[in-house]
Amino acid sequence: MRKIVLISVFILCITNNVVAQESYQDELIDIATIVLENDMSVDSWQVIIKEKMNKDQIGLLVDELKDSYLVTRTEDENSIKYSFEDVHKNGVVYERFNAILPKNTSHNAELIAVLEGDSWNSKIEDNYQEKINWIQKQYFTKSAQIYPCLTTSDNAIINSDYFLSNFTEKMDVKHIQEQTDTELADRKIIYGYTSQWGRKMTIVDKPVNVQIVVENMDEHNKSYTIGTPILINEY
Repeated sequence: MRKIVLISVFILCITNNVVAQESYQDELIDIATIVLENDMSVDSWQVIIKEKMNKDQIGLLVDELKDSYLVTRTEDENSIKYSFEDVHKNGVVYERFNAILPKNTSHNAELIAVLEGDSWNSKIEDNYQEKINWIQKQYFTKSAQIYPCLTTSDNAIINSDYFLSNFTEKMDVKHIQEQTDTELADRKIIYGYTSQWGRKMTIVDKPVNVQIVVENMDEHNKSYTIGTPILINEY
């Protein structure tokens, strides 16, 4: 599966003020619904769940995960990392986990869960909801941070301007700003804020929780990577 990449564009101007509400709004389902309503296909999607924990908590979860997943242990001078892979890999929703235990005792350990797939329909949505609800209940608390991301592309019917306009209108995206990637001229980054999603961050005193990366694949086709900009790096 092709990795999904969000490009770091806020390095110099981010005030790292992430706010999460207790009620969970599933951003991935919102994004996928609008994409399919525009007769566009979902090329790939990914949801990352992350939470800092103490080492005793992580140790218990590592022992539990070992019973259900294929585990790999790696170590360097800074940390011990356990990677858990689904041994079956035959479903439409694939999950994996990483548990990172820093050797510096002043740092908390971290558990990371990743759900991903390369298509979307009502059956996959039901499977995804069942898995993410179970994973959150089994391994995480309400303090966990969730980062969705989805990639789609143009088709012969829907053009770029219409899709972007339709998405921002349906999500009621405000504070829209655009930025050209300094490294790749054919890539444009759009970011803004929607009150329909609870989580947000603050950039130059403005709330932000939507990011769209538009990339020219060739003369006539574009790809769109849509997600939350809270985690802006290679997933």
